[in-house]
Amino acid sequence: MIFIDAGYVRKKINEYFGKGTIDLQSFVDMVIDALTKNFLLEVIRVYYYDGMPEENDPDFESHELFLKSIRSLSRFEDRLGSLKRVKKSQRRQKSVDSLIAIDMVSKAYMDHYDIAFLVAGDEDFLPVVDAVKNTGKRVFGIYFDTWISEDLKNSFDEVLELSKGWFEDRDLFTSAIPSVNQNNESS
Repeated sequence: MIFIDAGYVRKKINEYFGKGTIDLQSFVDMVIDALTKNFLLEVIRVYYYDGMPEENDPDFESHELFLKSIRSLSRFEDRLGSLKRVKKSQRRQKSVDSLIAIDMVSKAYMDHYDIAFLVAGDEDFLPVVDAVKNTGKRVFGIYFDTWISEDLKNSFDEVLELSKGWFEDRDLFTSAIPSVNQNNESS
């Protein structure tokens, strides 16, 4: 199973390339290929965790359209927290990290997967990774080179470091999935 912190990915993609989006299906396929070259692996599900703007927010409809495109991807499911305004032009995800933690740990205990792929960089995930590993599962980390907690990085069983060059070497940008101008941060 793959657990993606969407705010983390969006923020780093925007830092590297400005506003835009990536082809998430191709991104996930390339990550799986890079991390699993030496053994057979079936990805059961890709959980995409994001904050949802309130209905009266100007970006609500475009974000709903974006999430609809996520739901149409093979094996993808969205899990939604909320997006709260902290400044006129900034929002923060709320409850997203908690949703990731609950799903990673509960699904490990229910034996839904053998390997968890976590796309995140926040040190808040360190206890989650430890809890999952204590069930006998492995946790592979996928993170951006410019934003990763060293302790979290060292806790992963296997790692894939993403850089601007990693994305430039692959054709991952698309206009098929609408980009969302959210200017939000992971919390």
